[in-house]
Amino acid sequence: MSSHVLAADKAPCWDQGFSCANLVYQGYTYPYEREEGSYLYVNQGVYPYVKVTDNLLGDSTVRLPHGEVITVKALLAALGLGHKTNAKLSPVIGYGSNPAPAQISRKLNAKKFQGDVVVPVMKGTLKDFDVAWTPVFVSYGSMPSTLTPSPGTVVDVWVTWLDEEALQVFDGTEHDNPSGRPLYVNSTIKGADYRFDGPDPDNMQVYISCFGPLTIDGKTYAVSLVPAKGRRFTPISSPEAVRAVMPALGWQGDVLDLIYDNVVSEQNRAKRSTALKSHGSRPDIPGAEGLESCKASWQGAEKPY
Repeated sequence: MSSHVLAADKAPCWDQGFSCANLVYQGYTYPYEREEGSYLYVNQGVYPYVKVTDNLLGDSTVRLPHGEVITVKALLAALGLGHKTNAKLSPVIGYGSNPAPAQISRKLNAKKFQGDVVVPVMKGTLKDFDVAWTPVFVSYGSMPSTLTPSPGTVVDVWVTWLDEEALQVFDGTEHDNPSGRPLYVNSTIKGADYRFDGPDPDNMQVYISCFGPLTIDGKTYAVSLVPAKGRRFTPISSPEAVRAVMPALGWQGDVLDLIYDNVVSEQNRAKRSTALKSHGSRPDIPGAEGLESCKASWQGAEKPY
């Protein structure tokens, strides 16, 4: 391992909100540890749901750290957050990092959000889809993920129920990037077969990558840390995904060095993302809306995401 990775904390990455070492860690460990079941996230605290009703912030119950079970309404009142029980919530499908408590913390508590954070996160499944790596390098130096059709596969997904302020922040983290072009677009998928805890809304928003699934020599690569049944794609971890694209990049070093170089150099990151385009595709998802916005992401000189 080269010394510059070990000394990454001294590098100038704080304009991204984190140290270089932290960003490298994010890239290496994506999509992060998640809870076994549905949970309520409250200002960096995690409370597993015990009974789920249609009123996620009311008479549904959660378990406290020492085992006591109380209603969510009672918990929020005890925390001085009783006003949150009446919040209007929008359902957003999370399949990559967004369902992980650490990522919710980074996006809301730790970085951009100034208010109190209360997010029900409900576990479920999505039929005939899988979660795959998407061939573009982002600010934490490795690749994120996307949903892609996979007949016969049933993949774990989550629904993050976000109030208006939290939804604006989440949208910003998916859409805002140095390129000025879409990396993810907001979509709904008509006819999708979801199964999950809690209320069943008519439409759920989902973020879809404009670069489709990572495919090398006809083989599509799934995200190994996202559980699925009947998986048809090859599951690999984040460092394995980075290693898999090294030949296309002509990179001779190790995985950590490549992730680090992507973190500290927007120019190099953009060039490598351009080189990976041949391993991606415009997203083609039957019933998905809004994907036409991806056209701009495939045109002109590449800029960093």
